[in-house]
Amino acid sequence: MTMNLNANCMSSEPSCSNSTSSPSISRAAANGSGSASLSGAGGKQPMVCVVCGDLSLGKHYGVWACNGCKGFFRRSIWKNRTYACRFGGNCEIAKEQRNTCRACRLTKCLNVGMNPRAVQGEDPNEQSCYEYEEFDPTNDMKNCETQTNLLSSYYSMGFTEDLKIQVRRSTRKLVIYILQIKDKLNYEIRQIFEKIDDDPVDPNDTKNLAIPFRLAFYSPHLVARRTKLEPTGLQVATLKDVLDDFKRIFVLFSDVIRSLPEFSEINLEDQMKIGKSRFAAFYWWLTGNWSARCGSPGVAYANGTFHPAETSKQAFPDAKRVTERCMQTLVKPLKELKLTDEELFIGALFIIFADYVPNVTDETQEILLQAREKYTDLLMVCNNKLDEFDRLQRISRIALLPSAICTLTFLASDNIELSDVLHIVQLDQETDWAAELRHHRSMRRC
Repeated sequence: MTMNLNANCMSSEPSCSNSTSSPSISRAAANGSGSASLSGAGGKQPMVCVVCGDLSLGKHYGVWACNGCKGFFRRSIWKNRTYACRFGGNCEIAKEQRNTCRACRLTKCLNVGMNPRAVQGEDPNEQSCYEYEEFDPTNDMKNCETQTNLLSSYYSMGFTEDLKIQVRRSTRKLVIYILQIKDKLNYEIRQIFEKIDDDPVDPNDTKNLAIPFRLAFYSPHLVARRTKLEPTGLQVATLKDVLDDFKRIFVLFSDVIRSLPEFSEINLEDQMKIGKSRFAAFYWWLTGNWSARCGSPGVAYANGTFHPAETSKQAFPDAKRVTERCMQTLVKPLKELKLTDEELFIGALFIIFADYVPNVTDETQEILLQAREKYTDLLMVCNNKLDEFDRLQRISRIALLPSAICTLTFLASDNIELSDVLHIVQLDQETDWAAELRHHRSMRRC
């Protein structure tokens, strides 16, 4: 699949996830108009990326595009990229797996009307601090039959050897910079995971106190002690173990997300929405990884217990068979990936920002988009010793996990609702922080 940048671009319908797909998106892309909208309440029409379907905050290189596709197209042009598709050149490009095939993604960028000459006129040094040099995959892809060859087109556009050397030097500096960011962040998150309360609040002081979500989120010590995380999966969990683990991970989630610089830039109302929306994903990411590591026959918890997949041994009724599904769709692929501690920590941040959060301000959406790109890039360099092809393959497999986590989140919510209705399990008071989380889930607010 050889492309000429000077050829007329053919339109191609973008593939969007269920959360963002809309007939208006497909029609706009199919018409080659370079714009698309997703109708919202009150007549407001937020724009979407015509390449992958993600939220777009403006036009880039002639079309409505998200920051991710804008940056990808820009890097591809400036760095004379040669990409190859391993699946016949017909990969779908959706926001959840848009990094899976760069060849088809670049083809899509060109087909919907992104202008490479607009990139040529920019200063190559004006890059995001999170962009980094990627290794040339050409040697690893010599045997691929389908290739997207851009080199000859770039030379014809007037790229001089001196300019290319200057770009390479600049990106090497960015490689070092992003590795430093990754190492510093990894250290800070590890410290949070290892934090233990030396003088904890007596749990009896808050046992019968109804704590609203806002107070619990900003003062998590009122919810539970910061005990040592011991996900060994050695004992079958009692109902108390299940609920205690839920509280302990909530405290950890609050500590982690409030430590992030992006989160501090967001207004308080949107912080609450993000906290309620993304805790469940963080919870499943951790328990899934712990289960994969300890090899327990069920979902491993931070307190050394596990919730068994075998229904007869479960303390908490699992009518939706969430534990069994977790073992198949999340724990199994995590076992195959064998993530490092660094990938687990950075991956937790990636998971927090992996999905769209509705009903927040445009400013917050922009911050979330930038954070999503940042932590995707940081996760990418966690295995910097691998060649580019292996790193891309690994990150693409990790990028598929949020979909499984989303399904687990909603099934678990259904389990809790069913238990409430049938009075099978006596949960916390309906006015406390956990009740607010349950209500948020029951409203299907992602």
